[in-house]
Amino acid sequence: MIINRQEEGDLPSLTILGWKVETPAPTGAYIARCLDVDIDEKFRRKKYQSEEIEEIPAVRFLFGIKKGDQAYLVQTKVYKASGSPKSALYGLITGWTGAFPGEFNPRDMVGKIANINVEQKTSNNGTIYGAVMNVAGAPEGMEGHAPSSAECNTLMISAGADVGALPETPADPTLPKPTPQVQQAIEPKEDNGEAPKEVPF
Repeated sequence: MIINRQEEGDLPSLTILGWKVETPAPTGAYIARCLDVDIDEKFRRKKYQSEEIEEIPAVRFLFGIKKGDQAYLVQTKVYKASGSPKSALYGLITGWTGAFPGEFNPRDMVGKIANINVEQKTSNNGTIYGAVMNVAGAPEGMEGHAPSSAECNTLMISAGADVGALPETPADPTLPKPTPQVQQAIEPKEDNGEAPKEVPF
């Protein structure tokens, strides 16, 4: 481990989580497809209304939408990776799928369809971006209105998203198969009557 000297008055660096979305998604309601998930188990952020830095497990979702023939990317805010019924992530997944599972792996949401509302906003430094205001389950039969992952590949590559592996020559069946990597699941927590502090992004 290497520890960098911190001068008096310096603040620890914050963490960036997400993707570089260049074209802001337009305001509207869309049938969207979850294209990627970004996870950081040691995400650094400022506490609400404070200069103090805290470190939390965090997750963010990237969606693909279409308006006419044009595809767009839009990302959610950063969520604290918490299985508490009072957490913002719990509310997001419950609204999206109808229930928070006993064990939840955020990456299982890749490829899932959702009904989302997007609103164009302007950041403090003047950057226009598409903000996901609401995520809900998509009505049956609406899957065809969401773009496929292939339709968003060029945008995803530009944004630094995971587009998966390109088709390869079939593997030799005589060789052992690689062991898949297992992502840590988020377990729901019992409601102890104490509301955790959720920090807006």
